[in-house]
Amino acid sequence: MNSDKIILNLYKSGFLQKAMKYLMDDYGDMVYRFILVMVKNEDDARDVSQEVFIKIYKKLHLFQGNSELKTWIFSVAKNTTYSYIQSRHYQLEKNDSVMMDSPAKTTEYFKDDTYLLRQNISELSDTLKIPLTMFYFMECRYEEIAHILDVPLNTIKAQIRRAKIQLLKKLKENKIERNSVS
Repeated sequence: MNSDKIILNLYKSGFLQKAMKYLMDDYGDMVYRFILVMVKNEDDARDVSQEVFIKIYKKLHLFQGNSELKTWIFSVAKNTTYSYIQSRHYQLEKNDSVMMDSPAKTTEYFKDDTYLLRQNISELSDTLKIPLTMFYFMECRYEEIAHILDVPLNTIKAQIRRAKIQLLKKLKENKIERNSVS
């Protein structure tokens, strides 16, 4: 029995807290990373993730099983994140934000190749960055991404293909620039 069935059986049997524990263990990190891609701030991503799981806790009874539980969870995450981004609080905070990391931490990030990868991904447009992140880091299938983002399947495939091409191009450019500076 897969974990989604276990979660739903626990919920239907009245063990909501146990079901939520399994649900958060299985999907917590993926939901957080998904949200982080959109809000670009760890504190905001944690706050929105908590809000997502509170909504799921309150609305799990509305899950009808027409899609996979993962797809439903990411739909809740997407809608909650979009609402947060449109909120006045987020807009004010985003406009006032300045890089607050210490110089040592910032230097450490730049030494790490994963920083360059993350930086280059973050520079992609949302229409490319979000599907690419969902595909590689959240291991969503094309069909799931299309359903969650409410975009045609072929559009998702094209967006991921364009994202890969742009990302490879950016990484090559950065590697050349980095090697010429070193």
